[in-house]
Formats: sequence, C-alpha cells, structure tokens
Amino acid sequence: MKRKKMGSLLLILFVGLLLCGCEARPEISDMLIISGAGIDFTKEGVQLSVQAQQAETDPDSIFLQTEAATVSEAMDLLTEETGKVVVTSQTMVLVVGQSGLDESHIDTLYKAACELKLRPDVLLVLAEEEAGELLGARDDREKLLPVEELQAICENGLRNGKGWPVRLMDWYNEFYGEAGNASLPQVGYRQEGVWLYQGTQLINDDGHTALWLSDRETALYAAMSGKSETFLYTLPTRRAASIQLSVNGHTALQTGPALSLQVTLQGQYTAQGSQPKEEDVNRLMQKDCEALLQKMEDAGCLSFLWEKALLWQDTEAFRRMQATGTQPDVDWQVEVHVTPQ
Repeated sequence: MKRKKMGSLLLILFVGLLLCGCEARPEISDMLIISGAGIDFTKEGVQLSVQAQQAETDPDSIFLQTEAATVSEAMDLLTEETGKVVVTSQTMVLVVGQSGLDESHIDTLYKAACELKLRPDVLLVLAEEEAGELLGARDDREKLLPVEELQAICENGLRNGKGWPVRLMDWYNEFYGEAGNASLPQVGYRQEGVWLYQGTQLINDDGHTALWLSDRETALYAAMSGKSETFLYTLPTRRAASIQLSVNGHTALQTGPALSLQVTLQGQYTAQGSQPKEEDVNRLMQKDCEALLQKMEDAGCLSFLWEKALLWQDTEAFRRMQATGTQPDVDWQVEVHVTPQ
C-alpha cells in the first residue's frame, strides 16, 4: 500500500512539473523569431539590426533596430519594444558592418555572437557598409529581401566560383588559432533589389584588414588554399565569350633556408563561342595565378597560404618565428594543368 501511495505521489509531482514547464514556455505568437542579425559598432556601443517573424501565421519578415551599450542590452530593448520573447535559435546569418573590422572591435565580434546565443554554424557575412543597411534592404515593391536569399548567396559560392561560406565557428578557429588569420565574404545591395557577392576580405591576427580580393581572385585563392575540391572560375578571353573552369588545387610548403610555396592548380574547362587552344587557357590561368600571388606578396599576405602549413610541418620553427616577430624569405612557383572537358 505504501508503495502504491508513493508511486501516486511521484506521478502527481511529475505531471505537476510538466504542467509548470508548459505554462513557462511561451507560445509561438509571443515569440520574436530572428532569422538574420546584424551588428554595427557605434561610439556609444552597438546597433543591433534584425529580420524577424512575429508569428508562425505571419510569414512576412519585419525589420527592427535597437542601440545600446552592449548586445545583451540591445536584445532586452527588442523585448521591451515588441513585448515578445526574442528567439535566436533559428538565426541563419550574422552580418557584420565595416565598423566590425576596426582593430578595437574585431576581437569582440565572437563575444557579441555569444551574447546573441547564436549556433556555431551560423553564416558570417561582411556588409558593404552597415549591417543594418544590408539586412534592411528592400526590392522595388518595398518588400524586405529575405535572409534566405542571403544564405543562398553564401552557400552557393562554392558552386558559382564567387566564394566560400564562412561559419561562425570556422571563423573563430581561424582567427584565434595559432596562425591567426581569417577571412570574411562581403555582400552588397544594389538598387535593383538584389544582393551581390563582392569578394573577400582577408584579416590579420591583430584584427587589421590585410587585403581585399575580388570575386575572381577569391576563386583562385580558394583553390590555392584547398578550401574546396572543385571551384568554378570564369576566364574572359578575346576569342571566346568566356571560359569556365572547374578547378581544384593545393599549396605545398618546402622548408629550408627559405620557404618555398609550390602552388598547383588543375581542372577542366568549357568555352562559350570559339574553342581556345589548351596552351592558351593554361597560359592565361598561369598569368592570373601569378598576378594574385604577386599581389599577396606586395601586401605582405603570402602568410595566409603558408603559416598554417608551417605550423603543421615544423611547429617549433613556426613558434620561434612568432616569438621573434621575424618573417622568413618566401619564394613561390605556380603550375597549372587544365584540359578541355
């Protein structure tokens, strides 16, 4: 009998706890579900911009902005102004304004993302100017451009040769890793009511912007650094309207008195218009690769290609270099082997 009474009491307690949990959980109609968030740093703190849905029955997004000393306070203001519980578990994209690349702000970017309670796989995007302007962009019918389109631009980059998706955790591991450099894809808005991929910003370990790469340079850099197995690259020529190459590659590092980068690219191509000669395509591709490497060398950015490799191949040499602040002599060679499809 005592066991039956004890079992009944436990059952009542368990049901009571379930009921309490159900009552504490907000209804969907009481939620402000954030699909995209943007951070711009100001003199007073931060400006938080969001695209959000107010209820499951209302598919249209709304655009909201708040300013406060911290991201957490800006989130609280969203709750005060809307009377809803802010939910960030469905956030797909975090947009960073150009102010986020300031030396004093780049280091706090991950902290801001943590305050937003974003998932590690959220996509990270750099705005052409302000994050708020990008997230608040509208088409010719004054309808907000949905964050899903911004997400698609990032994720399709590997297929169209424009760039590669950078996720929050990947960026964190790159920026705070021992090699300490990272990159961010940039997207801009045009009055025609579209978002456009605009290239990639390389960022040094101290938060300084190191070098800007166009979308075509981004494609080559991605292939050189092995960021994708196959990358689409468009090569304009006089004889053909365009040549599209499916390219993959890698960069090997040979150590010694001087470091030597051996950059190898290979792939297949198709041409629209008259068919170019294979040797001409290889020559043009070689020229583009050498031009990019020279640009990186002139800007002091070749380290983006060799630092991580040196860290893996000769950790002690890498750490000695870091401790003394010296930069080794680096030479490079390029080999390109592309054939008609």
